[in-house]
Amino acid sequence: MAAHASPLPPFDLESEPGSVGPRWTKWLQRFENYTTAMNITGDARLKALLLHVAGEKVHDIYDTLSAEGDKYADTKQKLSAYFTPKKNVQYQVYLFRKAVQEPGENLDTYHTRLRILAKNCDGFNILSYETSKDLGLIHIVTAVSGQKHRSVADDLVESHPELFKGIGKLKDFQVKLHINTDIKPTCQPHRRVPFHLRQKVEDELRKLQADDIIEEANTAIERERHITPTIDDVIHELNGSTVFSKLDLRAGYHQLELHPDSRYITTFTTHLGLRRYKRLSFGISSAVEVFQNAIHQTLHGLKGVKNLSDDIIVYGTNQTEHDNNLRALFKRLKETGLTLNREKCEFNKTKLEFFGFIFSAGGVSADPKKVAAIQQAPNPKTPADIKSLLGMANYCSRFIKDFSSISEPLRKLTRQDTPWLWDLNSRRHCRH
Repeated sequence: MAAHASPLPPFDLESEPGSVGPRWTKWLQRFENYTTAMNITGDARLKALLLHVAGEKVHDIYDTLSAEGDKYADTKQKLSAYFTPKKNVQYQVYLFRKAVQEPGENLDTYHTRLRILAKNCDGFNILSYETSKDLGLIHIVTAVSGQKHRSVADDLVESHPELFKGIGKLKDFQVKLHINTDIKPTCQPHRRVPFHLRQKVEDELRKLQADDIIEEANTAIERERHITPTIDDVIHELNGSTVFSKLDLRAGYHQLELHPDSRYITTFTTHLGLRRYKRLSFGISSAVEVFQNAIHQTLHGLKGVKNLSDDIIVYGTNQTEHDNNLRALFKRLKETGLTLNREKCEFNKTKLEFFGFIFSAGGVSADPKKVAAIQQAPNPKTPADIKSLLGMANYCSRFIKDFSSISEPLRKLTRQDTPWLWDLNSRRHCRH
């Protein structure tokens, strides 16, 4: 669906002559937000749109300026230079001083309005060094710096830069999809890409091809059944651990190669021709089970290491045990060709958020953000709302004594043979 944004009004030259400069700057910011939202690029197009949207009077002014060529930046600079000197500082100071909080205007909105007005007054910072020192805001601290202790995780990250570059590929492993031949293959018509988006699509296609994800050239795929660990398995494994790390596999699915016999099922059409995936991709019905099982088998035998999808956690009852487990994991990743997303990796944590739970030396607890979301949920108005609320509350059920009995009055309201009645008693059970 094409992006749509409301058109901008022309720039008003005549109202408030003393504030033409600030108003032009603000209007120009809105114009550039508009062109970004509409994905309008190219100097000639930007310049033409600027002069058209700004209005006839601005266009007449531009014709009097010595601006040549189609450079948008030059046009913007010439017009800004023309309007900016028009700022009347005395008038802006007057507007700032007469500003009062309007009836019905909250304090935050009033404060924001004052800050906007103050920007146009060309003021300066009155909090000098001497004033800051007298107020006790500046302190001179003499300290002897020593060498910062480097953790094992820091050394491992520095000595294995290859684990954080590009999208890896699991060695000696290919995913072969099992196709249900009883299902008729589906064929979608080619959907044309708008011209102004084609360059971005082409760049992404070339990147995927360069990364060996796709090549030139789906409900029929049968689900595979593998045992997927549950959060209960993770809680049991992490019992007694005090140090944790969490690692993220970069573009997880794309690190598993598709068997050549299974690639045809992923064929898709572009304005550059047909392409198909060489790696496992989202949308393949068996991808979740296949990926989980492949990574599980790859990490098999490593102590203190567990994965759920593309997240890998490393844990130990003490720092030494954790570090040994982390070394073993890095060695295995290097041997198998898998790579990590450094920005999403967390090392040496005494408290770790994982799949909505908080793990620490004290055990497992509910994520406060999840609990707050449940507490702040609006009162349900239909049985479907009750089911949604119970689904959220079930996340915390392990931490609530006798949860089944407490939630029974609410679950009763979801049954077809029970009439809907949301009364005071129901609200009491909901907020128990």
